[in-house]
Amino acid sequence: MRVIATAGHVDHGKSTLVAALTGQDPDRLEEEKRRGVTIDLGFAWTALPGEGGHTIAFVDLPGHERFVPNMLAGAGPVSTALFVVAADEGWMPQSAEHLQILQLLDVRHGVVALTRTDLVDAETAAIAAELVAEELAGSGLADAPVVPVSAVTGQGLQALREALARMVTTAPRARDVDRPRLWVDRAFSVRGAGTVVTGTLAGGQVAIGDTLHSWPGRQTLRVRGLQALEQPVERAEPGWRVALNVVGADVADLPRGTMLGRDGQWIRTTEVDAWCTPSPGREVARRGAWKLHVGSAAVPVTVAPTAGVDLRAPGPVRITLDSPLALAAGDRFVLREAGRGGTAGGGRVLDPLPGPRPRGTTQRREAVKTLTAVADAQGPAAVLHALVTARGQLPADRAMAMADAGDPDLAAAAGGTDPAEADVAPLRRLGGLLMAEGQWSVLSGLAVTAVVSTHQRRPALAVVDRSEARRLLATTDVGPEVVEAVIDAVVAEGRLEVVPGGLRVPGHQPRLTVAQQSARTALLQALDTAGVQAGALADMTGTHDVDEDLLAALVAADEIVLVDDDSRALSRRTVQSATAVLRALGPFTPAQARDALDTSRRYVLPLLEALDRRGVTRREGDVRQVV
Repeated sequence: MRVIATAGHVDHGKSTLVAALTGQDPDRLEEEKRRGVTIDLGFAWTALPGEGGHTIAFVDLPGHERFVPNMLAGAGPVSTALFVVAADEGWMPQSAEHLQILQLLDVRHGVVALTRTDLVDAETAAIAAELVAEELAGSGLADAPVVPVSAVTGQGLQALREALARMVTTAPRARDVDRPRLWVDRAFSVRGAGTVVTGTLAGGQVAIGDTLHSWPGRQTLRVRGLQALEQPVERAEPGWRVALNVVGADVADLPRGTMLGRDGQWIRTTEVDAWCTPSPGREVARRGAWKLHVGSAAVPVTVAPTAGVDLRAPGPVRITLDSPLALAAGDRFVLREAGRGGTAGGGRVLDPLPGPRPRGTTQRREAVKTLTAVADAQGPAAVLHALVTARGQLPADRAMAMADAGDPDLAAAAGGTDPAEADVAPLRRLGGLLMAEGQWSVLSGLAVTAVVSTHQRRPALAVVDRSEARRLLATTDVGPEVVEAVIDAVVAEGRLEVVPGGLRVPGHQPRLTVAQQSARTALLQALDTAGVQAGALADMTGTHDVDEDLLAALVAADEIVLVDDDSRALSRRTVQSATAVLRALGPFTPAQARDALDTSRRYVLPLLEALDRRGVTRREGDVRQVV
């Protein structure tokens, strides 16, 4: 199935042509039939000729200038068009505005129907076709075929069907990135079934039983039934016109402009950075009342050009929405004046979660440069790469939601398989984090530097506490989760090693300064002399000029053993001698150990507790044994 939107000036025969092609009248409302003017969206469908077996579903758009908002609600989610111009009237004001809207929505595939040829002679029809081709020059529909047709006589209808068949065969299929999205264009209630919403499905499949969420209201919905062109289906594909029977919300909760999708895959926002192209002869400025049309939604907004001056040529803008929408990078929008109407411009969302608005010349210049790079990115993988690069790092799920990217796009951006990114370093994946190569180079370098510099400043230490790397990385203002991810990734690369007590550079061996070597010798001699009755550790280290690093190195090398809540220390030789004495006793009590070591209970109990902790002795009740 392919969905095609009609477009063109009022009373040029769009609805009549759709009815002739499909056998279905797309005008649904009594007022439309009475006045002979399409007011709201209409729908009809038909099978196309050829081997493709395509079915096309028409979204028939109103052509009157008063109903352009309704036209935009139907055109927003559609990427192919049937553009209609009457041969007897030629190019008209709404022809120009509708073409401009299709251009802003990036519609590049279409067919032009030159209607009402039964009212003119062949020469006039040929001239009209040439003039239409001239108007289309330079637009996305510049190469669209112009097919003369009469819905009254049937002349040209078969040629039009064939042109449509060729067009939908060459137009790209809707992407399936497992991120289903549906902009609601109708919501109504069916007796016995409940709430039904319709729209054009994009991004992924939806099946009966699926759970969806609505934005901006955030209701949780269960899909109870599915139809495609009034036929029940178990599963709907992206690019289909669908009707969803949902449980969990009333019709009033799901008005036109509501978006349905999976929770966690979309970002609810009230502020976006966007790339905007003003309409010819118009400017997009901070002043004025604007309305943003995106998908089937229409929201009042304020606009602030990023460069700080009114926009007369394509450039970045900050758009603030009066009410939230679920948006992603790449979403196409049209900007209209809220008061007098008229299309002032449009473009696409660049960043649905921008930071603080830039202030001052330097910040504005940098923001314009960054957003221009995002605007130049082609395709979701490149946009994902650009957004992460602009921020340095982002959680992967948030980055994908911002870029409307799927797993294949993530694989391309992080694996360097995207042809558009052939000269760009791929993103780093650090667990659930995506990081730009430049950011990785800086942060990973800081993590290694923190450990190397500590080794250099404090060579006696065999290990560097992890807090040293954390402290240096925190100076870059990244969050704790980024700090830990970077350290873990540096370890995984083998640039650092995790050892008991912290980190070290691979192959690092502690070494003592000359002064530390002298202090070590003096302390160990004193401890050997004192035996199990060594005095307070603080007094001994002070007497022999033992600094903190030397003490930590002696403990790490097991040259001294801390006892008595670390307030005293015994030399390794003392502990080994005492162990030999106790082994000869066999099973022993503390009193027997005291007598054998010729000391007091004050000194023997801390020694025995230290031996228990080290696994040298095993205690059962009040009896121990060297194991």
